[in-house]
Amino acid sequence: MQQLGFTVLAAIIGFVASLIAEPVQRWIYGPRLLLTFENNNDAYRTKTDMADTTTGQKTADAIYVRLRVENTKPRLAKACRAYLTRVEKRTNDRWEDMNFRDSIQLAWSAQRGPEDGFRALDLPYGVSQFIDLVWVFSPLPAVQPAHNPRHLQPCLAMPLFMHQPIWATDNANYRLTVLVSGDGVEPESHRVILEWNGVYDQIKVSDGGPAI
Repeated sequence: MQQLGFTVLAAIIGFVASLIAEPVQRWIYGPRLLLTFENNNDAYRTKTDMADTTTGQKTADAIYVRLRVENTKPRLAKACRAYLTRVEKRTNDRWEDMNFRDSIQLAWSAQRGPEDGFRALDLPYGVSQFIDLVWVFSPLPAVQPAHNPRHLQPCLAMPLFMHQPIWATDNANYRLTVLVSGDGVEPESHRVILEWNGVYDQIKVSDGGPAI
C-alpha cells in the first residue's frame, strides 16, 4: 500500500513538472523583446530624401522618428508586429489621454515596399529592427505635395479620419506608446515624446521610457 502511495505521488509530481517545464523553458530561453529610444541619436531621428516614385527625382526633405526593437534571447521571435496603442498630450505639465483607442499597426523601417512594412517580421537574436512612428517633411520649391507639410504624418497601416485632428496640428506635444509582440513572445511597450511646431526641422523627440 505504501509503495502504491509513492507511485501515485511520483506520477503527480511528474505530471506537475511536465505542466510547468514548458513555461519555465520559455521564460528562460524564449525570445525577449527590448524596445529602446536614444536621445540625440540620428538613427532615431533620421533625415532622408523623398523622391517621386515614377521619376526617382527628389521632391522633399524628410525626418523620420523611429523606435528600435531587438530580440535579446537566442530563440527566434516569430511574426512580430508593432502597434501604436496610445497618444497623450501634455497639458499643464500633465499627460492627458487623447482617446486613441484603435491600436493601429505601425510600419517596420527599411522594407522593400510600403505594404512590406506592415507584414509580420521574424527577429533573430541580436538583430535590431526599427519601427517608423511619424515623419515630417519639407517639399522642394514648385513641388505640389500630396500631404500637408504642416501636419504630422503617422506611419500607420490605416490612419482613421476620426483621429485626423491628432496629426493635423502645428503645436504637437505628444507622448506616443508603442507595443510590439509576436507568436509566443511577451509584448513589450515603450513611449516616445515628440514636440513639433509645424516647422520641418524643428521636431524634437526624446525617450519616454517603458510603458507600465
